[in-house]
Amino acid sequence: MNDPLSAGEAGGIFAGVVALLALLGKGAQWLLNWNDARVSSRSAKLDAWHAELERREERLDAEQKAYQDRLESRLKKLEGENQALRLAFELVAVPLRAIDPGNPKLAQAEELLRSAFPLVPQVPAEMRAALGAID
Repeated sequence: MNDPLSAGEAGGIFAGVVALLALLGKGAQWLLNWNDARVSSRSAKLDAWHAELERREERLDAEQKAYQDRLESRLKKLEGENQALRLAFELVAVPLRAIDPGNPKLAQAEELLRSAFPLVPQVPAEMRAALGAID
């Protein structure tokens, strides 16, 4: 039962071990390459996603800037129009008050302006003291 190994048997065992080791090596190499390929595929997908997000953010920033510029331009125009209307009213109201101080339309226009452009009646302390001294 314990016959000595012949050279052919030893060669066969050696060849089997080498084949088994080669198989294990190739299997490990495939497994590592598969994992590397998966990691590089994931990395490529993440890079593409990141680039898309950057493009989207740049586009949104440009749209937001354009919208803000339009709003600021419109606001500036409306502020100018409001100032012009206020001044035009004052130019017309002064002579009208001299001619007809009790005119109800003048009082109504003044009330509309007062409600549209409320003035905060904060009198500084020094002015209050001066007004108190006048009374």
